[in-house]
Amino acid sequence: MNPREDHPRENHPPAEAADVEVRDLQQEVQSLRRRVRKLEEANRALEGDRLEAEKERQRIGDALRLSREHFRALFEDSPAALWEVDGTDLKRYLETLQDSGVEDFKAYFESYPEQALASVNRLQILEANRATIALYEADDRAQVLAGLAGILSGESYPALVEILSGLARGRRRLQTEAVHRTFAGRRIEVELKLLVAPGSEATLSHLLLAATDITERKRAERALREAQATLEGRVEERTAALAATHEELKSLLYIVSHDLRAPLINVKGFSGELRSSVRQLWTTMEPYLGQIPASDRKILVQALEADLPEAVDFIDSAINRINHFMNTLLRLSQEGKRELHMERVDPRTLVEDILHNLTYQLEQHHTEVTVGQLPWLIADRISLEQIFSNLLSNAVLYMDPARPGRIEIRGRREVDFVIFEIEDNGRGIEEEEILKVFSPFRRGRDKVAEGEGMGLTYVQALVRRHGGRLWCRSVAGSGSVFSFTLSNRLREADMRTTREILLP
Repeated sequence: MNPREDHPRENHPPAEAADVEVRDLQQEVQSLRRRVRKLEEANRALEGDRLEAEKERQRIGDALRLSREHFRALFEDSPAALWEVDGTDLKRYLETLQDSGVEDFKAYFESYPEQALASVNRLQILEANRATIALYEADDRAQVLAGLAGILSGESYPALVEILSGLARGRRRLQTEAVHRTFAGRRIEVELKLLVAPGSEATLSHLLLAATDITERKRAERALREAQATLEGRVEERTAALAATHEELKSLLYIVSHDLRAPLINVKGFSGELRSSVRQLWTTMEPYLGQIPASDRKILVQALEADLPEAVDFIDSAINRINHFMNTLLRLSQEGKRELHMERVDPRTLVEDILHNLTYQLEQHHTEVTVGQLPWLIADRISLEQIFSNLLSNAVLYMDPARPGRIEIRGRREVDFVIFEIEDNGRGIEEEEILKVFSPFRRGRDKVAEGEGMGLTYVQALVRRHGGRLWCRSVAGSGSVFSFTLSNRLREADMRTTREILLP
């Protein structure tokens, strides 16, 4: 059909009809040209897209090639020994075992070690880097690519089971330590890291295995553990010996303070008998003194009235002093047997009560007291009160009257201990006397205070029972700092011994 017949014809004269037909043809030609131009533009656009796509493919190809080259360089030059492994055959074998009813692969491979060892041969080594060749002392790369069986030993079995069971459970990253042997027969310890490459999870077709030599590190760790075990053994022995010695000393103190009391009582009794006999002798001799020559009478009177009573007084005084010392030793020996009641204690409250009781003495010595931070702790409240009371009383008693007194109390918590310090500006202690101040019956050289010299000995015993220690820094004429620690390992209602606290 002629396209022009789509339009109804009008009745025109012949010339006009020809003109209309020409115009119609011209319009159709212009329409066809426009369509041709559009097709040409579309073709040019498609060609441009094709060229751009080609360039993009080229860029991607270059990037992939560079990436592969970069990965290959990283792989080859890595300081760690790297293996590329194809585990496709192993994956099929593990699936077969699972289909046959195996659920616990670790137990299975532990029960059938030959199956675990055979599984190694199902791994195909694709590539190994230079570090692998060097670590395993291989002759060449081909020796390494021959398979993993050549580097395994009986000690390698636990790590092998861990890797196989991990892969069977679907693990994608595994890390373990193993013992291998080099191709030269040398035993090495390695840290193994296995990665299932992304995209190969279903087939295990691409595994990356890294091995790092940790032989020296493990040797050093074993040496350190052995040294620690040896040291702990020695500490245990020394602690046991010290504990035994401590028990012996407590027994000796008990003997000295208790078993010697009977002969001391006898001496005191005979002293009373002697005093009574002197009085009886004087009463008997007094009527006859006039019959005795003057020189002899003078000697007799001196003996009965002065010398013998004075001697008996000295005996009584010595007995009382010895008895006092023995009672002190008995209290010290019994202190170690007193049951401690461990509880949470706020030392600030204890210190404030003690300072309140020392108000008169502090005013007499014009002493100013500063109380810093005192951390709470677990301790026996009575013992802690005795510790602070003794140290603060000593600080006040040994103040220098030539200047106003100053006492600072502070504390801090560390990892294993709570540390307390009591600093004063008192008389101080001579350097050669510092180590002696904690000994029984030792008092300050000036002896400005009454007492038996047992206060610091008690404090030291109480501190030790809390797993701590007591020490002193001092400068004669300037003042002293008494410091003590109490263990942070104490627990409420703690019934452990000091040894158990120090070595939990």
